[in-house]
Amino acid sequence: MSARLNKHYLFQTIIAVIIVLSTSANVFLIIKVFHDYKSINLLRLYPLEQYALKSKPVVDFEKSNLPKIILFGDSRIANWKPVLTLPGYQILNRGISGQTTTQLRMRLHNDVINASPELVILQAGINDLKNIGLFPNHAEEIASNCRMNLKYIIDHISGKDIEVVVLTLFPVGKPSWVRSWFWSEQINDELKLTNDYLKGMGNSKVHIIDADIILKKKEYISPKYEKDMLHLNRFGYEKLNKLLDTYLQKLILE
Repeated sequence: MSARLNKHYLFQTIIAVIIVLSTSANVFLIIKVFHDYKSINLLRLYPLEQYALKSKPVVDFEKSNLPKIILFGDSRIANWKPVLTLPGYQILNRGISGQTTTQLRMRLHNDVINASPELVILQAGINDLKNIGLFPNHAEEIASNCRMNLKYIIDHISGKDIEVVVLTLFPVGKPSWVRSWFWSEQINDELKLTNDYLKGMGNSKVHIIDADIILKKKEYISPKYEKDMLHLNRFGYEKLNKLLDTYLQKLILE
């Protein structure tokens, strides 16, 4: 009889655990769906997402006499806190996480050109190309639009007699099990083609830095610089700071 009771209580315990786990999972999914629903509608209200810049230092461009360096791009820029030894320069971060080159193109004049910077540092494009995994039938169009937008951005900045330092798209990490559902080798192929395209755009006003040289190990980003598949950790940014500091010292001060 005791053995039967023990089995009965064990069965009840297992059922109770399953119910608790199932309820918790459903609550999590409801919260996630609600969050995503809000995010989608916020994007419809503010497609350029410039509210994200409110947390960054605000400078009155009209009253400030210091020359400006603007960082422009997606989360890889937004997460960057540059440490540069350039005296007498303002460094302004105008990166917004998750943005595509289309969004950057649309806010280019307001957030960059209207500020009349001396120099712009650009890193963008991965948020376009990663969508190839979701929309493989649109792969060619996505990649083409990405490169077209990057050219537009670079041409319009340099056309205003502003120096542009273009970082090629950072290498990505090896896809996790979950990410692999939405990833394809075609993304890696288009990333390389886009970087090759950027490398061909250099001129007296457009300066191309190949990020692969310092961040890549074999076919992926070096593990010591990887926060996650698409982002750098602090060691990666420290490496970029050293590279950029040396590069800008030569470009600006000599």
